[in-house]
Formats: sequence, structure tokens, C-alpha cells
Amino acid sequence: MIYKIADSHDAPVIHEVMIQAFLYDKAEPTTLAVPIETADQIALALEGGEKAIIAFDEEDGSPVATVRFALKETDGVDFHQLSVLPGKQGQGIGKALLRFMEAYAASCNRNTVTCKVRMNAPRQIRLYDSIGYSVLGEELEQKPDGTSVPVVALRKVLQLQPA
Repeated sequence: MIYKIADSHDAPVIHEVMIQAFLYDKAEPTTLAVPIETADQIALALEGGEKAIIAFDEEDGSPVATVRFALKETDGVDFHQLSVLPGKQGQGIGKALLRFMEAYAASCNRNTVTCKVRMNAPRQIRLYDSIGYSVLGEELEQKPDGTSVPVVALRKVLQLQPA
């Protein structure tokens, strides 16, 4: 994989990967529909300080996965929207992308990574558990449309390397 720290010009690529992953997830009966932002909304988020990483296939240079995240002011990183193209899922690409993001976070002196996962997405919860994320607890997350979604909060403590 080739990894790129994205900027706002990459928003259409991020959006397309998210859409493809979302359409695949939507086909699973246990997955709750997640509203997808527009490419313009993603670009604005990136211009506003959000970060994203795109993973590209080494052979053909096509984008295969993305993750969006925010560096917190203190010592952590919150990530969301880990998206892997359906034909590339199950190949370790999501795990590798998360490890790259964790290394980036550590290089920015952040020592914790957190995320929230829908409780009805056990496949994603297992993925995070398999690479060292621990469940902090369950909560209801309020969506902009006023609905509540049950989520599991997860955290991983990173081992920072001394300078």
C-alpha cells in the first residue's frame, strides 16, 4: 500500500471510497444506514483541521481505503469513517491503514486513539479488538437528525518511542 495524508483536494476520492463501502455495508441486514457527507462537506472538514489518510494500491495506484480522524489538543486521536472498498475487504488493508494512522498519531505525540462503532456492526468491533482496541463502554450517540444510535466506545493506548 501507498499512503497519503489527504488534503481538501482529495475529498472526492475519500467520498467515493466511503460511498462504495457504505453501499456494501448497507446490503448487510445487521448494519444501520449511516448518512454519508458530500465531497464538499468532507473538503470543508479537512480545511477545518480534520485529517484523513488514503491507501492506494501499489500496482495500479487506485484508492482502496480511507480513514478520517482528528488530532485532539491533548494526547489523543479520534478516528471515524474507516472505509475499505468491498473487493478489498478481508485482506488486512483496514488494519494496515489503522496502523499507519497510529504511527502518524505517535509521530504527533498522541498516545491514545479512540473511536465509536455502531453496536450492530460486530465485524468492525472484532476488527478493532484484533489490533488492540479495548471497549470503554456503550453509549447513545445523537445524530444531526435527532435520532440516537447505540455505539461502543473503543480506545487503544499507543507506545510512543523516545526521541
